[in-house]
Amino acid sequence: MDLFLAVAGIFVVLIYSVFRGIYVFYPLLLGLVVFILLALKSGHNLKSLAGMVWQGIAKSMQLNFILFLIGAAIALWMASGTVPFLIYYSMKFINQQFFLLSVFVMTCLTSLLLGTSFGTVGTIGIVFMIISRAGHINLDLVAGAIISGAYFGEKSTPVSSSANLVAILTGTEIYDNIKNMYKASIIPFLITIVIYSIISVRNHLNIDFHSTSSEILKIFNLSWFVTLPALVMIIFIVFRIDIRLALLASISVAFAEGFLLQSRSLGELLNYVLWGYTLSPTSPLARIIQGGGLLSMVKTVLVVMVSSAYAGIFAGTNILYSFEEMIGVISRKLGLFFATTMTSIISACFGCTQTFPIIITSQFMKKLYPADRTGRSGLAADIGNTALIISPLVPWNIAGTFPAGVLAVGPGFIPYSFYLYLVPLFILAQRTTTRYMGRGPHPTPVDGLSTGTASGRPGDQPAGKRSKGGEIRG
Repeated sequence: MDLFLAVAGIFVVLIYSVFRGIYVFYPLLLGLVVFILLALKSGHNLKSLAGMVWQGIAKSMQLNFILFLIGAAIALWMASGTVPFLIYYSMKFINQQFFLLSVFVMTCLTSLLLGTSFGTVGTIGIVFMIISRAGHINLDLVAGAIISGAYFGEKSTPVSSSANLVAILTGTEIYDNIKNMYKASIIPFLITIVIYSIISVRNHLNIDFHSTSSEILKIFNLSWFVTLPALVMIIFIVFRIDIRLALLASISVAFAEGFLLQSRSLGELLNYVLWGYTLSPTSPLARIIQGGGLLSMVKTVLVVMVSSAYAGIFAGTNILYSFEEMIGVISRKLGLFFATTMTSIISACFGCTQTFPIIITSQFMKKLYPADRTGRSGLAADIGNTALIISPLVPWNIAGTFPAGVLAVGPGFIPYSFYLYLVPLFILAQRTTTRYMGRGPHPTPVDGLSTGTASGRPGDQPAGKRSKGGEIRG
């Protein structure tokens, strides 16, 4: 009971902090203290808990390093002319009336190519955000479209590390999983297209492309050489080379180009790396082309560290496994997909990374889905349509805080990330409707191939006896 009260209390505090605009690090830190006290009460000693916290934080060091590299890269991409070049030529192809729709579609395509939401947000996402600042459009709205598109590709391409993780954990073929996920999410995708089209008309860009382009040409040398930092980054990502090496290579090229092509001094460039890129306050572009730098990532890094400390506590004390019996009950009463969704939400809230809910949901739900190939395929598709895309909707989860930090926005992007919650909501409504329509002496399959849905498994119907733990017995 203490655990459930603590979880409920922490969750309320976190939600309150998000709505009140309180820096989420503080309630997260408070929650960490509460979990440590609960662990002490259950018999763990302070030394072992400190070790768990450190192990969790240690695992985040690579991600923190990447965050700082991205901060430096953003500043130098501006100083070298890479971002101004992309802005200049993007404005020639963007329809101002349907800007948000263009953002979502182009981000989807980029994420399909790169296979990484973080890489997508850190490249084309930054360009769209700068154009949005110039065009006086709601930045949260644009960030929502960017992050929706970024995670569309992460779950839908064979070069995605997250999609591959799902396939490995469930023992399935990634191409089968992608096909099944596409089937389930095609209607939510089309609905998202319609929503962004409607909102685009009411929130179009208000920007003088000619004036902005002329100012960019006055300040920056826009020869094709300035695209090299972005090309280096994309090539490294496509060939699955370590993202840290990709960023370091891109930073090195951008630094050299800032010095050679844009005539920036070494002192200026180092200042940009630390503090972020800025133009003269008198420049019409000063408010538009600015940002990045190592210090801009400090707040995000602190959230990542405390979130990772949570993961260390959970892994060392097995606190979350107290929810396993509850998930079994939910699956029996409300169906497997509903139970999968709830497991994903809980683990995304308290695991604080995207990987954690994928692993936990797989471990919990594997016992409840049929053990045959069809059941494993259904589980993989359901994890892809829940755990993989729900994580960014949790304001303190790294899957959301990372791209928000890169785009320099707060959790206000979440209501506008339509695709990310339309997918699980649509599938849930579809499965629930079919489930209750199929009740009776001869229930019909709700999730199987016979209904034409994504998972290709026997479904949630009572197709046999269940054990106490909720496992389906043929």
